[in-house]
Amino acid sequence: MAKQTFTTGQVLTAAQMTSLQQTAMLGGAANAKVASYVLVAADAGDAITMSNASATTITVNTGLFAAGDIVTIINLGAGVCTITAGTATVATSGSLALAQNQGGVLRFTSASAAIFFQFATPASGDIEGVTAGTGISGGGTSGTVTITNSMATEIDAKGDLIVGTGADTFARLAVGTNGHTLVADSSVSPTGLKWAAASSGAAVLVKRVAFSGVASTGTSFDGVFTSTYGTYIISFEEALAGGSPFTQDAQLIMRNAGADETSNYYYSSNGKVTQSSVTTAFYGTSPDTKFTVSENAYIYGTLQYNKAANFFSGFLYDEISGNYYQISMSYNTSTKDGFKLQMSSGNISGTVAVYGLAKS
Repeated sequence: MAKQTFTTGQVLTAAQMTSLQQTAMLGGAANAKVASYVLVAADAGDAITMSNASATTITVNTGLFAAGDIVTIINLGAGVCTITAGTATVATSGSLALAQNQGGVLRFTSASAAIFFQFATPASGDIEGVTAGTGISGGGTSGTVTITNSMATEIDAKGDLIVGTGADTFARLAVGTNGHTLVADSSVSPTGLKWAAASSGAAVLVKRVAFSGVASTGTSFDGVFTSTYGTYIISFEEALAGGSPFTQDAQLIMRNAGADETSNYYYSSNGKVTQSSVTTAFYGTSPDTKFTVSENAYIYGTLQYNKAANFFSGFLYDEISGNYYQISMSYNTSTKDGFKLQMSSGNISGTVAVYGLAKS
């Protein structure tokens, strides 16, 4: 029933009491509408229902209701029903646009202002729940929802890999041994991958350094020679050069535990080849304090180092003079773990890579 005014001593009928109870439970008298509608004072306490397949509006004007009055609004139609502020103001934390089977209560705070409290049914565009998909766990449809990246929680240690095991499935592949490479092997369950020592003859990059204008102290490659490989390749990928006009001598110094070795170097050369002549390429007595190439010091090339024998050999090319060198050098004491490159004076630049050759 609509909002009523009772007098002292009035006896209410059973129908009136039933209607009052219905209103108290936000039901109120059913006031069915089809076309867009403007609320009237008699709607206080009633339930306005809208049934229309097309969009409609329910308009709220001022001066019709008192503070505390309520109007229940329910949209039964397929068309969206929008609660529209006419001369009154209408606020809400939900939505004033009601889809089919949505509704709420319009409660007036004054004769000219109301708040619309939407029922708990999802408002248009609201997220109704979070469902975990592939690689994600958790989710929910109410309260605080937590989702977890299952791939991330699968990882236990530095270097672990997450590998696909089939359609939308995955598993952890634990980190392998230092120096081992990743190998495809369909017989390995469940990942089809395994870590294994590199195949015989395979070159594995140990370290690559690009440096420019490094002072006369040079550039060190410490800890690159280990028991993992017996033979190493040192490649000058970008010319090993001193400052212009490239008149410095290139020098190689063995190192162990971060310290220079300054004696017991033995080296020789098959010569400096310049067109059809062969002349001496290196200087210094044997044993010497370092391994030195006496040239214009703008060199490319590759050196091979045998760790057990402490022996270097290889070919170098000087781009400035066009000369080639076939060289060899040994350090006549225990094996070392690194080396340093420097110039006889001035700075040094270049890009150098160290590769290990896998053992058989």
